Amino acid sequence: MDQPGERRVHVTPIPRAGGLAIWLSFMLVSFGLFWLAPEWFGHFSVDWLIPFAVSSLILVAVGLADDRAGLKAWWKLLGQITAAAVFFMLRPAGDGSMLGFDMSPFLAGLAFVIWAVLLINAFNLIDGLDGLCGGLALVALVPLGFIAALNGHLEAMAAMWIMAAAVLGFLKYNLNPARIFLGDTGSMMLGFFIAAAATQPTGRRAILGAILLPIAVAGVPLLDVLLAVWRRSGRKLLNQWTGGERVGIFDADKDHLHHRLLIDKSQKKVTRLLHAVASLLATLAFLPLIFGDRVLGISLIGLLIVVLLGLRNFARIELVQSGSVLHLALKRPGGNRRLRVAAFAYDCLALSGCALLARWLETDLFKRDSELLVTVQFTVLFVVLGMLGIYLSKAYRRVWSRATLRDLLSVMVWVGAAGLLCGTLFSLEWADASFATARVSVMATGLAMLAVPLPRCFVEILRELAVDAGHRHFNNHADAGERPVLIYGAGDQGNLFIDYLKTCPPARCKDFRVLGLVDENPDLKGRIMRGFQVMGNLESLDELAASRPLHGVIITIDDPDAGQLQRLREIAGKRGFNIYSWCHDLTPAVVDIHRPALEVASPGARNSPESVALEPAQ
Repeated sequence: MDQPGERRVHVTPIPRAGGLAIWLSFMLVSFGLFWLAPEWFGHFSVDWLIPFAVSSLILVAVGLADDRAGLKAWWKLLGQITAAAVFFMLRPAGDGSMLGFDMSPFLAGLAFVIWAVLLINAFNLIDGLDGLCGGLALVALVPLGFIAALNGHLEAMAAMWIMAAAVLGFLKYNLNPARIFLGDTGSMMLGFFIAAAATQPTGRRAILGAILLPIAVAGVPLLDVLLAVWRRSGRKLLNQWTGGERVGIFDADKDHLHHRLLIDKSQKKVTRLLHAVASLLATLAFLPLIFGDRVLGISLIGLLIVVLLGLRNFARIELVQSGSVLHLALKRPGGNRRLRVAAFAYDCLALSGCALLARWLETDLFKRDSELLVTVQFTVLFVVLGMLGIYLSKAYRRVWSRATLRDLLSVMVWVGAAGLLCGTLFSLEWADASFATARVSVMATGLAMLAVPLPRCFVEILRELAVDAGHRHFNNHADAGERPVLIYGAGDQGNLFIDYLKTCPPARCKDFRVLGLVDENPDLKGRIMRGFQVMGNLESLDELAASRPLHGVIITIDDPDAGQLQRLREIAGKRGFNIYSWCHDLTPAVVDIHRPALEVASPGARNSPESVALEPAQ
């Protein structure tokens, strides 16, 4: 029985034997079908079904033990690895291939075990709401069956649709309000089944399958598990450096995707939303597997848009924690020195990778004109000249957390000049292949001009993403303990305050969530200032406060008009929000050198009774 608890969303004990029911149903129907029609499915039974039955039995036993008495995370991981390894060793095809790529049996087995364990844990972690995990499995199984049929793998199609039918029967009793749960037995078994069966129907499109298949069959669960590892790793580092409570990678939390969405949505709405996202990801990823490279561009653009929206809307906690980790890493003793060493090592590896990738593309995957000596010579010359260009651009002396566009352009120009010089010198050595050398140099230079500056501006990009995600939730809902505010004044000081939010200590204004700005200038309405929309003027404030939860308004105007203040007080009293004041003198002031230092007042400090401190409430 699954008992109610802190991390549970149900309030009554519910049995969790659904996974065992699905597994038994699949085994009985599959072996019965293959026994009744051996001429069609006998070969598939020996090649795939029997290895899956034996290996899944191990995983089901581990899941039952965990559901019944609870197992430590490391024991569960050992069981998952054992089941994946047994399946690979029992399969006749387990002699050294993965998604159509020929490799040594050891590497193929290692790749499959990692793939299987990743999907097992992805579906296990996402199993937190009624009907969620089963529905996500169904989203993967049905199109996989169609692709298997299109590629002539009728046995694989039958296995997938039998499992889909078993899951569909279970979902009748698992949809909200659920009468039975999957348990770890079911969630792990479904992840393992998809990992074991999904590599069959990709056909000859092995490269596309290797890239897009994980997204197609487990896009949402994989996103959840990657965010969990990212989030827990950041918390572990933060707690180690600040002396906080010890946190492990396998420690449970309530920050999974479904937990975040439950803030203002019901279980049914969250489940439907995640099923819709999974269906969209599966559609985008499966299109190239069905129609080939012709629609690859459409899929990549769609996936890129989904990733960007996902980072903005789902990774708010991870982005904020990553910014805190980077901030502490730079502040720790020797942080800057270690950062310079890491930057130097990264530059060497990045330049080497760009040169090798350019040669790889030019020589048709090293199949044509792929003399090892030429490749090594070009790579060494490109790295030496590129490192010289980076040094001349003063990249190791700049404070990249405060970098400007001019700093990035300077590095890009110097790296570009070094790459073109490399191409010129190399073409003099290899005059008979000067055109090919020029192409390689241009490709390597273009890649390096992106790869070298990217980590330099990563901190700034991360900070922008963290602020954007922290201040604008995708559902415009303020979490418990957070205070949504509007900024009154879109002038210099309003923009300065938004910039201040990006650089101030996280604890100082962490509870404030900026919804937008209001300003009396009618020409600014609807404009975007520092990423936030000007939503109207003071007269629009009453309607804005009525349509959304509002904690307060922050005044960023020097000497606001008394009438405006009085109107603001009236609206605040009517709608029940606070008035805050923030000001900073932007002009230098002469300080009397004979005046005691303690008597020098901070410029721009406001002491009027109309304003309150901008510090979060204790």
